Amino acid sequence: MSNIRSVNYKGFNSASAGTSPAGWMMWSGSKVIGHTSYSGVGVELVAGSESYLRFDATQAGAELDIKARKFFIGTPTTQYISGSSGNIEISSSLFHLDPANSKLVIGAGTTINASLSADEIFVPSSATSKANAKAYIDKNGSAGFDGDGNGNYNADFTNGTASIAGWAISSSFLSTGNTVLSSSGTIQMGTGSALEFYSGNSAGTYDLTNLAARWEIDPDDGKSLQLRIPSGSNGNTQDKIAFYVSASGEVGVNTKTPTVSFQVQVSGSQAVKQGPTNIVGSLGVSGTITSGGIDGGTF
Repeated sequence: MSNIRSVNYKGFNSASAGTSPAGWMMWSGSKVIGHTSYSGVGVELVAGSESYLRFDATQAGAELDIKARKFFIGTPTTQYISGSSGNIEISSSLFHLDPANSKLVIGAGTTINASLSADEIFVPSSATSKANAKAYIDKNGSAGFDGDGNGNYNADFTNGTASIAGWAISSSFLSTGNTVLSSSGTIQMGTGSALEFYSGNSAGTYDLTNLAARWEIDPDDGKSLQLRIPSGSNGNTQDKIAFYVSASGEVGVNTKTPTVSFQVQVSGSQAVKQGPTNIVGSLGVSGTITSGGIDGGTF
């Protein structure tokens, strides 16, 4: 056979085992050198068992065999594949595998036709944590969306304290402050809470100058319910209590101190006027009607 080899080279088996000098060889044909059989076409350069390059066209499926403690293929400023100290690094214009900094950068659209598992996801790619991400899912299962990049989120699904626009979310209710909307359809408001009505289009901003009225728990006893018309609303110079239900059941109109079951309070300059009243059907009265006169209406 034809072969070319360095002086004293005794073949791959001896050189890789360290029993003969390192060297190189090119072969074509069939021959035994040392303890190694060569046939067909091939080439090899051997420094030792962990550092060699060998091409053997007769070994189906294993034609090229390379071992090296360090390697570098390509150019540092454009594209390359390198390996050393148990790490491999691959870089191109749109892809960079960087194990030294625990990073994989993909600069093009990516399609994954299989399951994807990740400890954390932050959007955009420049974000490094939920504090500066506009959307995230962290390793604890917490999530936030539509953020401003400063840690504030319109939808925040933090583990144990999930919320949307300030409303806390649970499996059976939404709550904010002392207000609770339950899945059973009930609305609960704790002490100091109120149901407020604003004039105009709030557009998400509730200006107190547009506050028209509020249902609230009477702050004086913490039990009674009152409809307060605040000063500034409809020209009022001071707050008014338009409707009041006491904790013991008395109802007052224009007063929060009803002394009977139902009381309408008027000032000296005001009057309660009754116009024509039409009652279809029978009218039953239990008790006594006392009046100085009934005028201006028909029954």
